[in-house]
Amino acid sequence: VANCVESNYDNGTYFVGDTVVSYGFNPYTGNTVNVIYDISDRENPKEIRRVKQDGRTVSTRMNGSVLYTVTSYTVRSENLDESYMPKVNGAFIGCDCVYIYDENATSYTVLTAVDTKEKDGEIGKASVLGSGAEVYCTADTLYVGMYDRKYDERKTNIFSFSLDGTNVAYKASGAVRGEFLGQFCFDEHGGCLRVATNCYDYTTDKDISSIYILNKDLQLIGKLEDLAFDEQIKSVRFMGDTGYVVTFRNTDPLFTLDLSDPTAPTVLGE
Repeated sequence: VANCVESNYDNGTYFVGDTVVSYGFNPYTGNTVNVIYDISDRENPKEIRRVKQDGRTVSTRMNGSVLYTVTSYTVRSENLDESYMPKVNGAFIGCDCVYIYDENATSYTVLTAVDTKEKDGEIGKASVLGSGAEVYCTADTLYVGMYDRKYDERKTNIFSFSLDGTNVAYKASGAVRGEFLGQFCFDEHGGCLRVATNCYDYTTDKDISSIYILNKDLQLIGKLEDLAFDEQIKSVRFMGDTGYVVTFRNTDPLFTLDLSDPTAPTVLGE
């Protein structure tokens, strides 16, 4: 599978092993293209399918033969008619595939699902009006997180999509205080999502490092805030009922967290 971008800007092509990658990006009109090749005959690879969706690539995941692609599509300000909706393979995805999280947003998070073994199988589509920047995925749920600097809230918005082969659908949305740290700040366990964030509190002029626990509907059910006074989380790993967090300002504390009760997380040691 080759992942590439089409745009009105200059494009180029280079080869990496069995993959051909085309590149070039325009943040307003760019399209992400996945090109699927049959390489059973290594001397004569054949393109069997390509899927184009609006927006720049955020991330991809693959489960078995199904490829999930997440893009962020920013609408051109002069196009406020029907073209406000993103397209997949040149066709609007349809209102039944769109969830409006932020009615003032000008960017969509677009998710597609394609079975790479099928030449013309149905493409799964789902979208949220609201941008995304980081992806965490399990076997049946895909989460997208985005730090929101609007107003004074400074929060991380989280969207979840259900996955069942190429059947994808919007599932839930929620938010936690602060800025997420990348894909390793997310972890699902026991039907709950754990998220690590950093937040600068202007009222106290201090950094706040926190762990939040949300249920399957992305509603907050537990939290550990101000884990290390005036320090930021630099790395985190979740392992079952235990979490490990390293914070930093002048020293590098390591915290061990007991997350066995999602409604009452506690610090085991440091």
